[in-house]
Amino acid sequence: MGTTNRVRSARHPGVSMKARILVRSSGPRIGPNYADRGVMRTNRRRANQPTALRLVGYERVSRARDEMESPEIQRRVNREWAARLGHTLVTEVTDPDATGRNFNRDVQRAIEMVETGQADGILVYKFSRFGRDNAGFQMNLGRIIKAGGDLYSSTEEVDATTAAGALSRDMLAAIASFESNRFSEQWKDSQDLRLDRGLPHTGDPRFGYIHHKCRSQAVTAAGWRIRNAKDPECRPHGDCREEYRIDPETGPVLAEMYKRYIKGQSLVDIANWLIEEGVPTTRDGVWRASLVGDLLDSGFGAGRLRTGGRGLPSDNNTVELHQGAQEAVIKPKEWSQYMARRRDRRGNQSAVRMKWPLSGITVCGRCGNGMTCTTGGPSGQQIRGYIMRCIKAQDSKTCKGVWRVTRDVEEALLGELDALAAELEAAGRRAARTVREQRTDQSARMRRVQADLKKARDGRRRLMDALVAGVYTLDEVAEKRAELDQKVAALEVEMSGAEAPVRVWTPPQIRSLRQDWPRLPLDARREMVRLLVDKIIVHPDKRIEVFLSPALTGKAAA
Repeated sequence: MGTTNRVRSARHPGVSMKARILVRSSGPRIGPNYADRGVMRTNRRRANQPTALRLVGYERVSRARDEMESPEIQRRVNREWAARLGHTLVTEVTDPDATGRNFNRDVQRAIEMVETGQADGILVYKFSRFGRDNAGFQMNLGRIIKAGGDLYSSTEEVDATTAAGALSRDMLAAIASFESNRFSEQWKDSQDLRLDRGLPHTGDPRFGYIHHKCRSQAVTAAGWRIRNAKDPECRPHGDCREEYRIDPETGPVLAEMYKRYIKGQSLVDIANWLIEEGVPTTRDGVWRASLVGDLLDSGFGAGRLRTGGRGLPSDNNTVELHQGAQEAVIKPKEWSQYMARRRDRRGNQSAVRMKWPLSGITVCGRCGNGMTCTTGGPSGQQIRGYIMRCIKAQDSKTCKGVWRVTRDVEEALLGELDALAAELEAAGRRAARTVREQRTDQSARMRRVQADLKKARDGRRRLMDALVAGVYTLDEVAEKRAELDQKVAALEVEMSGAEAPVRVWTPPQIRSLRQDWPRLPLDARREMVRLLVDKIIVHPDKRIEVFLSPALTGKAAA
């Protein structure tokens, strides 16, 4: 027998060095070294994830372009990826024409599905489709991971369960944010250049004007874009440039709109006149008072360019008016008269825009559009928010509309909640009893899993003693070690599930809402209404129909 075989371990007397080397090199390792522990942790995280995932397919495009990946392309690639790996797309959410620089879009619905356990993650075509704002990307990704889900890409496949994979995903998100910021800087420079030339920041159509740009002729039948082609109506001597020229048809209409407002007509009257005359909008929409007001406030017909938002310049906004290169359809005196009357009309209104609790969630029973609170009152009083009217009827009078006193709608809502209060409180008591039973079962399950886990780990530690004692051969030890490793991994997964807290559903406190309603601020009322109510319909016969949140009524019926 060689010298190596005669060497005995101080830790395991009676076991030769050769036997210890064989144990390390054959089958599952009995004692992993430090380099293997990171791999085992990664494998354990992978084992915790189900092999077949329930994913929400998400597609987004910021603007229609020829070279873009359309929602259809993104959807097809996502479906192929999920089918190839055996995952299921429970639903698909699309954000067409949506910027990635914020998360105020339908992607929130996909994130909420992960948070509520309806899905295991979100699948995107590229990580940039999820978002291009790095801070928002990480914050919303954190929500997904905290809920136990993850973000996957069908074309940028990374294993985010590893440190290197997570770094790769973060780098792709940072690159997408960098590209967005660089494009934003270029866009701002382009806007400044157009403003210096007396042009609006985009080449969108403007009512009352014809957008003339020689270097943007139509595409020919052969597919080539005509470049440097001169319009027959270009200025002489080749002085051809982008400009807005007064439209001989709609230009006089725009001038007449200003004159009618100066003479005392309201924005609603002007919108109705345009509808009666059959004048189209630039986008073939319907004229509304808000649309008329924004068009006239822009000052484009007076030769001005507006930047910084909507409305006229004031101390409450950052709106600025610049001199434009387009010819005006009205005189400077008429523009001054318009601004004076506009400011005088607005001076009678509060500078604070009220967010009425029932606006938007209350709809017209005739046309289905939203209703809003307006000024009114008995005996000619002017009380803000006293009456609820159909927005469509108020703006363009294309709907006959309905109206009700705001207090009547509130009473109908509070009456429905009073009737539901007792049922909700009973549902809360039932939910508390169920949670107590679930927590008792959970405690018993945790004790059982902990006992089994301790037994399996102790069994792994005793294998070496069994090998030394000659109870098992080396191959038998390796086989039993593999079995115990699998059992420990399965019990650890079960343990993590047993430790999940059981949450109790608490019914909203609505019994005292009637007494608290007058004292609650408008924002608090609005937030509570959005939580409790699905919609309210005001019918032409003055009947008020309240539809409470399905989640609320479902809990009461449970």
